[in-house]
Amino acid sequence: SSSTSSLPSWVPDWRIKVDPTVVPLMVSQSARDHIGNLRPLKASDYSVMYSASGNTKPRVRFEAPGSIVCEGIFLDFVDGLGGCIPDADVCAPCPIVPSTSVINASSVNQDDSRVGDAHHLMMKICRSLVLDRKDVYLRHPSPIEKYLKDFQLFCSTAMSRPSKVDPMFINWILLNKSLKVQGSDIESLSKRAAGSIPTSRVSLFDLSDEESFLARFRDTTKKMNRRLLVSQKGMLGMAPIKAKKGD
Repeated sequence: SSSTSSLPSWVPDWRIKVDPTVVPLMVSQSARDHIGNLRPLKASDYSVMYSASGNTKPRVRFEAPGSIVCEGIFLDFVDGLGGCIPDADVCAPCPIVPSTSVINASSVNQDDSRVGDAHHLMMKICRSLVLDRKDVYLRHPSPIEKYLKDFQLFCSTAMSRPSKVDPMFINWILLNKSLKVQGSDIESLSKRAAGSIPTSRVSLFDLSDEESFLARFRDTTKKMNRRLLVSQKGMLGMAPIKAKKGD
């Protein structure tokens, strides 16, 4: 919701005008010949199903004209938020909001058992940055093993030879490298995971492949203006640019 709304910041405010990432055209784009539907090209080609609530039926009721009450599922509170540099017409750049919960802020010693989790945390961060999808229509799961190798290459090169990496990613890593997740910041996670994640051979500038890690990273962080989120329990995800600590 907007900053002037009485609703919490995590509640969608459908009155706000938002430019969508993908705009379907009302033309012949379906498997049929007629014109007039809004389905994207090859809409019937998908390999993911959305069912976050499992078999739980939605609980919805109308209380007054123009008012609908929906029951949600509580997961956790927002703890840390990554920084982002949105398009100029969206809002000003957002600095990181440090993680402060015990799980996130407690330092990890080199002999700590959690050191071995660096690989898995890097994978979760990578999965979040691409919304775990390989296409802009969010129809297919991401090739996460490939994306993880690319992500590790971007991180390691950005910290050693920044001139060799797309400036968009450089800006992101500079803003977010100190964000703590389960006791470790992103920079140290990348360094510790380097030995267990073989890097790939991929262009660190090429955006022509719409299903590459860099293109999907751009879609999420720039086009959709999403920022990395760390919950109080250390869960990861992507949040709207105006999300707040405590949401």
